[in-house]
Amino acid sequence: MSESVERLATYENPLRVSEYLATEIIDGRLVIHPRPAPRHPTASSSLRGELDGPFHKGREVHFRN
Repeated sequence: MSESVERLATYENPLRVSEYLATEIIDGRLVIHPRPAPRHPTASSSLRGELDGPFHKGREVHFRN
């Protein structure tokens, strides 16, 4: 029987993957997934804009009931 040996991912591994895919090394394994659709960064930016002011600058937030 042959045993397969899993090798840890290196910095070179993500460089060999298509630029249209997102890559990261987690616990030594190369993880590949599709990049987010353009609407995701837009939603993220909008949400950040709403939360950045009150929370980033240390101001108290008062919610209306």
